[in-house]
Amino acid sequence: MIKALGASLFLLLSVAHAAEVSDCPGYKASLVKKTDSGLTADLKLAGKSCDVYGDDIRDLKLIVEYQIDSRLHVLIQDAAEQVFQIQEDLIPRPPASKKPAAHSKLKFDLTESPFSSTVSRRDTKEVLFDTSSDKLIFESQYVYLGTSLPESPNLYGLGEHLDAFRLITDQDYSRTMWNRESPFLPRKTNLYGSQPMYIEHRENGTHGVLLLNSNGMDVKLSKTDNGHSLAYNIIGGVLDFYFFAGPDPVEVSKQHAQALGLPAMMPYWSLGYQQAKYGYWDVNILAEMTANYSTANIPLEVVWADIDYMHYRKDFTLDPDRFPLWKTRELVDTLHKRNQKFVMMLDPCISTDQGYDSYSRGHEQGAFLKTKDGSDYRGVQWAGAVAWPDYQSKEGLSWWSSEIKSFFDAGTGVNVDGIWNDMNEGSNFCPDTTCNPEQHAKDTNTPPEPSNPPRNRITYEARVFFSMTKVIIFPHHSYQGIIIIVP
Repeated sequence: MIKALGASLFLLLSVAHAAEVSDCPGYKASLVKKTDSGLTADLKLAGKSCDVYGDDIRDLKLIVEYQIDSRLHVLIQDAAEQVFQIQEDLIPRPPASKKPAAHSKLKFDLTESPFSSTVSRRDTKEVLFDTSSDKLIFESQYVYLGTSLPESPNLYGLGEHLDAFRLITDQDYSRTMWNRESPFLPRKTNLYGSQPMYIEHRENGTHGVLLLNSNGMDVKLSKTDNGHSLAYNIIGGVLDFYFFAGPDPVEVSKQHAQALGLPAMMPYWSLGYQQAKYGYWDVNILAEMTANYSTANIPLEVVWADIDYMHYRKDFTLDPDRFPLWKTRELVDTLHKRNQKFVMMLDPCISTDQGYDSYSRGHEQGAFLKTKDGSDYRGVQWAGAVAWPDYQSKEGLSWWSSEIKSFFDAGTGVNVDGIWNDMNEGSNFCPDTTCNPEQHAKDTNTPPEPSNPPRNRITYEARVFFSMTKVIIFPHHSYQGIIIIVP
């Protein structure tokens, strides 16, 4: 459903854009106030509203901050501050310094009527971002801003995608930001994640442009007789830009990390050799596989369990016949005695079957995403008809944390070393908005019955695993250990 909705919506945007948005009047800037470290201005709709997608927002606010010498922040938001912005408790914003704008490597200039702006390098005056070729559109369901590009631009980023590393610029090309499950990683389409940032490499240096907006969008690269351009077509939110001066790709990456934070430090054991596969349908297979690694003298640091371990693919359950708790705990204890790790999958889709305790507790606590009428928003995923936790609510966070602590309790549950949070791009198997989740799950046999009957006896390989006194693991702090994963 998500893929179909996204494709239909963006097709609608594209068709209407060509026919109607050219009538939009743009904006005029007024009350421009400059300070040592930035400026503010009011932006007012310059004529009759076009109201192509919802309503034109008549009054906007421009805020420009020279935050540090290599980073410029440009925010265009509605004056009433009612339009959605990414919460700062999710992505903390970098503090703005009070250093004079003259010390910045970047320079912001604006034209008041019709409003447009440029970002340039202060020393060379080279223009990096220029919005003068198109009028700004800021509506309740559509935001548009374009910038011109040099001849044959070298652009990178705008992930997540499997297209060429250097983005296609010799013809019209579009990058869609709309998270969805993308098995087999198809090309020229939207994938699991969205990172609306690009890096442009020029002869005189490299710079980066980040748009901090989580709404669905098309970023269109165009080539016409008038030159190259890049245009943001967004279905909502604000224009929250961060410009990074570089001047090389490494420095741009450092400046991006300085602005938004470094990634979480990975545990050292995660650098070792790991084994994960869908289809390991009982706990003995995991034991057999691990034993075979050591028999073959292959290092193995981490064992992963896919949704095979679940009872009809329900989170926080074990298949009582194929992954009984006592045997799964024995597997994990044996791994830990040998300094190996164990990771299990969770899907943030919770079966709505009656009698499923995790769902019952979450429903009672109001932990799930809601529809307009207040009922749980439902769809279809691996477990059949499902609901999704609302991770932005205290109820959702409390319920999710409690279920994890209970199921993975070291004393009574499965003592894992890590959790594999799969399907978290909001995947929904429903094909369209008219889908009845229960019926669609039934029609598609989701979830299916287990394909293999339980095994009543332990295999030779599994006995080998549970009786082994030696295991080959990633040799820490050694050159040989590193070349196992980085030949």
